[in-house]
Amino acid sequence: MKPSPKIQDLRAEQSHRDRGRRRLRRCLVAIGVVVLLVLFGFFGLPPIIKAQAVKHLSAALGREVTIERVRINPLVLSVAVEGLAIKDRDAGPFVGWKRLYVNFDSWSLFTGEWRFQEIELNGFSSRVVLHKDGTFNFSDLIPAPAASTPPAAPSTPARPVRIGKLTIISAAFDFTDEGRPAPFSTEVAPLSFTIEDFRTLDGPGAPYAFAATTEAGESFDWRGTLSVNPLRSTGEFSIGKLALKKYAPYYADRMRADILDGTLDIAAHYTIDLTEGARVLGLNNGVIKLGNLQVAERGVSSPAIELPALTITGISADGVKPSAGIQRISLDQAHLRIRRDAGGALNLLTMLTPEKIPAAPATTAAAPAPSAPVALPDVKLDEFAITGLLVDFEDRTTPTPAKNTIEKLDLSVKHLSLSEAAAPVAINLAVVLASGGELAVEGSAVREPLAANLLVKATALSLSGFTPYVEPFLNLRLASGTVSLSGKAGVAGSAATFQGDVSVDQFAALDGAQAEDFAKFASLAIRGLDVTTEPLAAKIAEINLVDPAGRFVINADKSTNFATVLRASAATPASKPASGGPPAKTKTGAPAAGPSPAWSLGKFTLTNGSFALTDRSIKPAVQTALNQLSGTVTGLSSADLQRGDVDFHGKVDGIGSIAITGKLNARAVTPAPNAATDFVIDARSIDLSPLSPYIGAYAGYELARGSLTLDVKSHLAQRKIDSANVITLNQFTLGQATNSPEATKLPVRLGVALLKDIDGNIVIDVPVKGSLDDPNFKIGRVVLRVIVNLLTKAAVSPFSLIGAMFGGGGDELAYQEFAPGEVNPLPAEAAKIETLRKALKARPALNLDITGSFDAAADQDALRQQQLTGQLRVKLWEERRVQDPATLPPEQIELSPQDEARLVAGLFAEKFPAGVVVKPDGSTMAVPVPKSEARAERPEPRAYHRGQPILRPVFEPKPAPRSIVPPSSIVNVSKDMQVQGISTAPTLADMRRLLAADLVVTDDDLRQLATARAQQVRTLLESGQIAPERLFLTPVPVQPKGARVLLQLK
Repeated sequence: MKPSPKIQDLRAEQSHRDRGRRRLRRCLVAIGVVVLLVLFGFFGLPPIIKAQAVKHLSAALGREVTIERVRINPLVLSVAVEGLAIKDRDAGPFVGWKRLYVNFDSWSLFTGEWRFQEIELNGFSSRVVLHKDGTFNFSDLIPAPAASTPPAAPSTPARPVRIGKLTIISAAFDFTDEGRPAPFSTEVAPLSFTIEDFRTLDGPGAPYAFAATTEAGESFDWRGTLSVNPLRSTGEFSIGKLALKKYAPYYADRMRADILDGTLDIAAHYTIDLTEGARVLGLNNGVIKLGNLQVAERGVSSPAIELPALTITGISADGVKPSAGIQRISLDQAHLRIRRDAGGALNLLTMLTPEKIPAAPATTAAAPAPSAPVALPDVKLDEFAITGLLVDFEDRTTPTPAKNTIEKLDLSVKHLSLSEAAAPVAINLAVVLASGGELAVEGSAVREPLAANLLVKATALSLSGFTPYVEPFLNLRLASGTVSLSGKAGVAGSAATFQGDVSVDQFAALDGAQAEDFAKFASLAIRGLDVTTEPLAAKIAEINLVDPAGRFVINADKSTNFATVLRASAATPASKPASGGPPAKTKTGAPAAGPSPAWSLGKFTLTNGSFALTDRSIKPAVQTALNQLSGTVTGLSSADLQRGDVDFHGKVDGIGSIAITGKLNARAVTPAPNAATDFVIDARSIDLSPLSPYIGAYAGYELARGSLTLDVKSHLAQRKIDSANVITLNQFTLGQATNSPEATKLPVRLGVALLKDIDGNIVIDVPVKGSLDDPNFKIGRVVLRVIVNLLTKAAVSPFSLIGAMFGGGGDELAYQEFAPGEVNPLPAEAAKIETLRKALKARPALNLDITGSFDAAADQDALRQQQLTGQLRVKLWEERRVQDPATLPPEQIELSPQDEARLVAGLFAEKFPAGVVVKPDGSTMAVPVPKSEARAERPEPRAYHRGQPILRPVFEPKPAPRSIVPPSSIVNVSKDMQVQGISTAPTLADMRRLLAADLVVTDDDLRQLATARAQQVRTLLESGQIAPERLFLTPVPVQPKGARVLLQLK
């Protein structure tokens, strides 16, 4: 049996029951309250929050705000706001979302941080507009900045925040920029972001992920971990397919180009740690890819730049050091169209300049004082590579635009460093030209101090595309030709060197006017080339020139292809003084010239050269050539005493030979005292037939035949030349006259005959001396002057030329002097006859015209005296025949002085029976005979006897009517005459003169005398073995030239 409970126990039990009831009551009340609160949270609070939120947000934002629904779960402390929409002031959408879910962690009530288990934003959308005035559509929501007062330090640090998971799903961001010349608009959607265990306190990084896509297919991705205090983050990000053309409104005014297409991809790993004392700003494994980039000049549809793939890999950077590194930059299969405008600007650089360059400020601030040099960041690039680059280059600075194409360019530059200036950089370049040829460069270079060592090799680079660059200097067209090069190039500071070989093959150039061959050669090889710039010097071991050919053409208008090709460039206009100012002073003094570059050439070899002359200015055209020219020059140098050996041999028109030999010093054309050049030119059997048109045009006769021999010995020293030139024309024979209007009026045939010797040679010795500093001194001009002078002398004074050649007088050789009435030259003329004999004998082509002449007065008196003497011989013959019938004929009788005096007196008495008077001046006058006296009849002349040297008229007088009167009987004058002072005693000469004065000498007699003289001179020349057919008697001139025989060379 149980014992009865005690009062205390009962009271305690009752008290316990009461407490249980109260506790239950309280629990039920609490539960009720909780239920009510939960019910209020679920159903009562959301409408209130929605209404208040709409009310207050609309008022605060000044925009219409709508919320579809607010959901609250008080059990898990979560809030969801659905269908939020905030309209912009233009009634367009501004901000909104489909659902915002926030799950608050109740533990935040018991910890020192705000905790959220989850925040999720789904369907967020935002529209941002940047207006033309630079304000945003939300600028009115940003409060104006307060007066600048230092912010008060927070009394307590902000409560940390911790989010278990933050998620943004299907967000959309719309951006419009109305301030661009062309409005810009883009939409980023869908956008998603996730981060877990995010906290603002120090701790392990919160993993996150961000992904977004635009309407253009661009993608943005960001993954990693994030910690806020201190800011730490590691991860990776990427931007994919960023459409560059889309963002043109932001760069269009900053460049004169249009991006037609192109995408940008960026990806990298990063590390950020802003912990004090251990900061890290790192980037690694970065990659940038530029794909299908096409950039065109503004308003042009075809791209100037095409980059299928530009890739930058291995990007790393350290923002703390600072330093950066790139493993490789590669450009693959790009295509550049480069154009150089007439002003020299490159289109690619012009494309990068802004459309409107801002004006320079009116005032410029003073330049700051120079600061200490800033250390360059450590930037390294392991390799920069270009593969398969195609370049079209057009240069419009030339008269004819130059167009060249690099078909393929490969470039590799390794080990670039911005901070390590002395680090060597490896270079490897390979170029293939579309026109033919390849270029390769391999070696290394250093930036500071500047230095480079390169192996350069060029193979068959075409020259034809470089014609436009030659045109400003030469009117020339490069038809063909290739350049090859192999050697070492070096740079050390400002000095450069090159050692190697250079060759040009199959070169051909046309003149720009007629497009005809101007110059060409099979190959030009320069071997052992060694060039330095400090000091400037060059050494060449050997130069070989094979099959060179050149043409000198004289056109129909007498212009030459050389003058056309070597046209002078336009002179630079002289600078003009400013308006109103004095003329600018010009410096008359020139700086002293530095030392001449040193150079040397071991050997120059010419093989089978050919140089042609074509002259179309005359008809027929002249065609001649120097061909098969080969030879060498050895040992040339810039040194004063160094003389090279010259030895060349060739043919003229394939027949005549020419040789050039001697010693050549390149300094001989300078005032150097010890430099001298000696050379000999020996030309043999040069056929002159190709030059016949010249002779026909300017000499007036065709060339029948002839050849040339040339001997030249020249000495050149201190710019002075001393040359002995002997020109020999072999069998030079003129043909028919051409009647050329340009022919000289000089007697060319006579000149040729005067100069051609008995062997058929014309030898012209032309010594030449002069100074190269004399602008009027030209060797060709000197030689031509000598030849013209010879022809002029042949025309003006050919006998003087003969006298100079054969040593016998001058112009006096042109005539023979005679005594009055005589047919034999004066004795002094014998030497002149001998000189003519020598000349005619030595010059077989020379003929002589012989023209007799007379003196009308002197020869007439002499012929009368000869007639009188003939009468005296006849009278003497008649006297002697009476005594001796066998006496000699009259012309053979010797007339003694006694007989002459007696016979003259007799004849005088017969003719002047009244006598004569002698006047005081010595003249005589016959005394008139009375009319009643019969005059003795005048004897009649009979035929001429030709047995004597001259034709003398012999008179047969009729018998005298009375006997001969002695001389004393003629002195029969009146005393009146004696009183007047007149003498009456005539001399023998007076009587002969008076007797002869009445004799008749006709013009025929005088012409017969002139003819007899000419025949006598011809006889004297024929006796010197001169062929008669070379001596021609010409008619006596109508106007007599005196008592002489005139000679004329033909």
